Amino acid sequence: MWRAIAGALLGIALAPGADLQVPGKFRPVIDLTGNVPPEFGSGALLDLLDSGAISDKPTRLTLIERAFQLGGQARERWHVRPLAGEYNQAGVPRLDQLSLESRAVKLMLALDKRRARELFVEIPKPAPPPLACADQGEADLSDYYAVLSLIVDQTFTPDERRNDDHIHFAADYLGAIVSPVQLQPALQMVQSLNVTPDQRHLLLVQLGSAMNGISADDRSFATVSPGLGRGLPAELSAAFQHYVASHASAEQCGASRPASGPSDEEKRYDREALQVVYHGDLRVTRDEQATPEWRDRLEDFLAKVLDWQQGPDESDASFYRHKMSVYLNLVDVTFPPLRARVIDDMLRFALGSPVERDSPAEWFQELNSANDRVRHGLMPGPDMMDGFVRTGDPVLLLEAALERALAR
Repeated sequence: MWRAIAGALLGIALAPGADLQVPGKFRPVIDLTGNVPPEFGSGALLDLLDSGAISDKPTRLTLIERAFQLGGQARERWHVRPLAGEYNQAGVPRLDQLSLESRAVKLMLALDKRRARELFVEIPKPAPPPLACADQGEADLSDYYAVLSLIVDQTFTPDERRNDDHIHFAADYLGAIVSPVQLQPALQMVQSLNVTPDQRHLLLVQLGSAMNGISADDRSFATVSPGLGRGLPAELSAAFQHYVASHASAEQCGASRPASGPSDEEKRYDREALQVVYHGDLRVTRDEQATPEWRDRLEDFLAKVLDWQQGPDESDASFYRHKMSVYLNLVDVTFPPLRARVIDDMLRFALGSPVERDSPAEWFQELNSANDRVRHGLMPGPDMMDGFVRTGDPVLLLEAALERALAR
């Protein structure tokens, strides 16, 4: 309830014309953050603040608060790290609640340490459920515990530290651990703290007590136990043995499901895309692309891709990734106006995908990849930001405004 009220008040404060000391070119970015899903608004504000483009302290404080409140409304509670053999999410932006809120708290630390701690306390303590055999990813809480370490080390006054208030604060978070995926980042947090040996001992005992109450699910055991087992402090030895023993009574899942590769149809589209833009190992030249024959060939292929439908047993995410990869094979090698056509087809497909709703970070990462391909491609021509603007989509308009304001 408090968050909803705070968010509404901040929304009023950030309405167009609000008294923020912001260079004019950044004002459209800030105004657009109110028209998009909260994770995108929060991410844009944090990127803007991270860039150092806004130096006025009261303005930074206001925008950090706004980014924090928006982050807490994100669709995904935490970042999910794929298990072995699953889709590699390296580079996927972290648009989940915990990651966005943690970023905001870290920015606040540089301006108001007391307020940073207050914000951190507002974040509900994470409690990931045990993984079932059908689960293909686990919560990644590394950013959260890294920021907790900073809060413990930096936000307590000398008097508070003499009273061990920072130790009690950290111990409270350790006592709230309920999942195997929390154990390793929590241990790293304890080991990184600037505390005395006796204080660290107390925290490790508290972590051991929490570990004693956790059973090892089979799905996460292979990723959690090796990291915990290396150089384990003596205070955790008995608890870790109990954790390992609990695995024997857990439901056994067998080997992880292998990552699903492209279907025969997807391979065919990949081959055809490459055949459109290459002669053997040589890329089709700009002069060749100017011929009516080549343009007709591209148009015919784009029509086929447009008609390509999702398979009955294929997930939305898998279909989205594979179809976007075909567009990626084309987007950086064509020149205007052909590139604009490829970009527009790609964006129409992306904006119609359920992945935008179900997994915003994964959805946006594919567009980031396309932007990188175009930016570093050999052919001059329209860029992805031109295409973003042509869609009129609020999220893409925000990204284009941010990219151009920061000249990224």
